[in-house]
Amino acid sequence: NKGRKWHISQEADLPRWKTRIRAARLNCLTDLNPSNVKGITVTHPNTTCPVQKNQYMNVEKPLNNPKTHTQLAICSKIAFHELNASHLLEWIEVHRLLGADLIVSYTYNLNEKALAVLKYYEKIGFVKLLSFDLPEKDIDLLLRTIPLFDCQNRLAGYKYYALLDTDEFLIPNTSDFKNAIKTYMTDIIVLLQDKQLTKLPKLAGFHFQTKIHALNWKESDSSSPLMIKRFSNSTPAFADRVKKLYFPNRVIVDRMLTHSLHAKPGFV
Repeated sequence: NKGRKWHISQEADLPRWKTRIRAARLNCLTDLNPSNVKGITVTHPNTTCPVQKNQYMNVEKPLNNPKTHTQLAICSKIAFHELNASHLLEWIEVHRLLGADLIVSYTYNLNEKALAVLKYYEKIGFVKLLSFDLPEKDIDLLLRTIPLFDCQNRLAGYKYYALLDTDEFLIPNTSDFKNAIKTYMTDIIVLLQDKQLTKLPKLAGFHFQTKIHALNWKESDSSSPLMIKRFSNSTPAFADRVKKLYFPNRVIVDRMLTHSLHAKPGFV
């Protein structure tokens, strides 16, 4: 929309000496009806917009419908290189059991076996698979930030959203694992209401302390086919690397990071 100015609403906190590229999220106000926006491009100031269609990116709208308003979505960041296919399969199935309704996954030079796993779940509608590329050889720093900006907008219509790596399992402390994440969230909200804490600001999300499980430790159950049961021994919970699960409509999207969230006014 010519005449409107773009601004960077969020820029990744990356050391400039480690990368020549900065991950940023751009906002642009427009008078157009969003449904009428078919493509988008960036030009230099005081220049006209290109007329060639191949100069425009397609517009993808957030996943937002009445069904998603009760659902849980997970962004798995970027799957790349030699990601273990069997571990990936277990990670997906565990969170499927725990109540996840959709996983968004980005791929970058991913091996064929792991990619085949993701494509199967894409076929049955459980995974949204997005190919990804970067002009930088070392992408480790950018892995932490680029999916944040994209996923938060794609999943804005969901009730719950979590950001997890494929070696991280979000498992509530319960013996009944079916839909356990959603049940856990609901139980906490009911508990707060029972304690008459409803006058406090509403919750914007939950944080979970993390435990580390190492695959080179002695197996706790060598007979199990599941990695998470074979290596259930762990460290005590750490409070400095918490994982977040939050309500997308209650947080400031532009200020979400891997281990932190910023609530909108009236929420905590």
